[in-house]
Amino acid sequence: EYEGPAQTKGLWGLVSGTLPCPIPTVEGKPTGDEKKLLRGWKAEEEEVTGLLWLALKDGQKVHVKGKEDDAVVFWKASQAVHLQQFPGTCFNAMNSFLSIRKLPDKSLTSLMAQVDKGMQDLKALCPSDYTIEKLNTELHSMALICALPAEYNTFVSSLLL
Repeated sequence: EYEGPAQTKGLWGLVSGTLPCPIPTVEGKPTGDEKKLLRGWKAEEEEVTGLLWLALKDGQKVHVKGKEDDAVVFWKASQAVHLQQFPGTCFNAMNSFLSIRKLPDKSLTSLMAQVDKGMQDLKALCPSDYTIEKLNTELHSMALICALPAEYNTFVSSLLL
C-alpha cells in the first residue's frame, strides 16, 4: 500500500534503488548541468520520502525517523519493521491466499484483484531466497497443521508465533 503513491508520481525508482543519485563526471566538481540534475533528483527523493512518511501511521514513524534523507534506507527501515519474513507470517499469507473464494455477489474481476493482492502479500511476506524446495517443505508442514482438529488450536497458535 505504500508503493502506490510513489509509483503514481513516477518516483518508485528512487525508493527501489533502480534510479540512483546521479554521479558527477568529476567527483566533487559537478558541472552546472550536473548540479541542476542533482538538485532535481534530490527534490524528487524528498518528495517520495515525504509521500511515504504521510502514508505511515504515527506509531510507525519512529522506525524511520532520521532516515528521511535517503529514500532507499527509509524504505528498507520501513520494510524491516512491517514485513517481517518468518515462517509464521509466510504460513498465514499462504493460508489466506489459498482460502480465497469467489463470493456469489462478487464478480470475476474482483476475484482476480483479490488473488493479485494475495499474491503480492505472499511474495512480500516470504523470504527473498524462497525456493520451490522450501515451499515443498512448508506445504508438508502446512498440510499437517491444517489437518489438526480444533482441540489442537492452542498448539497450532503457538507454532505460528
